[in-house]
Amino acid sequence: MPRRRDQICLTADDTGLLKRVDVEKAATTHIWGVQAAGGGVERACWAPGGAAGVGLQDGTVRFWDAAGSGAAPLCEFTAHASAGLGTAGLGVCGADGASSARVVACDRSGCVRVWPWRPGGGDGDGDDDGANESGAA
Repeated sequence: MPRRRDQICLTADDTGLLKRVDVEKAATTHIWGVQAAGGGVERACWAPGGAAGVGLQDGTVRFWDAAGSGAAPLCEFTAHASAGLGTAGLGVCGADGASSARVVACDRSGCVRVWPWRPGGGDGDGDDDGANESGAA
């Protein structure tokens, strides 16, 4: 008889935390992020390899290994030019794990930012290295 997979879901909150929940046990099994005023999660998405990402109120985008227990993000991107405009949309295109995958985020002004998917990296230093940006139409 095949082994049934654990029923796991992810949820995020307005304090900046991403939580892995075991549905059968009705228990939180891991928490990522840091609670901070103004740092709440506005959007969440899946990424290649089972990573989970969040877009925060300050425009920061972070991804963690959803199956792991490490506290450090796999990668982080900073919406430098539009900081403070939050995250109105978030997704990963080409999410087949290929090197062509891209993180796409949009802020409330309509500015779209695109970064290469780089687990273990991101832009890290708060500048626009590796990012493409498009303003509102």
